[in-house]
Amino acid sequence: MAQGRRVERMASQIRREVSQMLMGGIKDERVSHGLVSVTSVVVAGDLQHCKIFVSVFGSADDQNQAMEGLASASSFVKGELGRRLKMRRTPELAFVLDRGFERSANVLGILHQLEQKRLEKGDLATAAAGTDEAVKADELDEENADYDEAEDEADDEGEDEEEDEKDDEDYEGDDEDMDEEFEEEDEFENEEEVEDGDDQADGAAAENADTKTP
Repeated sequence: MAQGRRVERMASQIRREVSQMLMGGIKDERVSHGLVSVTSVVVAGDLQHCKIFVSVFGSADDQNQAMEGLASASSFVKGELGRRLKMRRTPELAFVLDRGFERSANVLGILHQLEQKRLEKGDLATAAAGTDEAVKADELDEENADYDEAEDEADDEGEDEEEDEKDDEDYEGDDEDMDEEFEEEDEFENEEEVEDGDDQADGAAAENADTKTP
């Protein structure tokens, strides 16, 4: 247990000191050119070896140059650690490129792309739903227009029937007037015939009277 705590304490101290050196202690341009940061430190149980994991922000070429610069500066870093931490025996250092940050960035990029696709699909679905609603509204408007047209036709037919009924009534009224005129003419003719008959009777009576007179 004591050895484990000692290893953890040394790893924490090395990480702190190397991080400070990366900010200004290492003069190699290949290291200062890229953004280098310590992600973790692993110290062996015998304290003889130490792996320093670093992430390098930049292109693959920047990463390679930074790792070459750190390998060249490993002796300088080892001496500085012994001096700063007052170690009797400083562990051998090995800088390792930590691709975890790069993998995390790739994962985040993939997640972002998936989110964009999901949003695009949502927009398409919304647009499709809006198109369906517009089509349904147009169909409803067409149905209402057909219904209104049918009502107008029904109203026109009703008006035509009313006009026909009025014409029939007027025609029947004309027939009644004509019948009355015919009846009046018949009565007038009957009266003339009666008068002619009376005149003839009076004439016959007068002739008979003349005949009987001596």
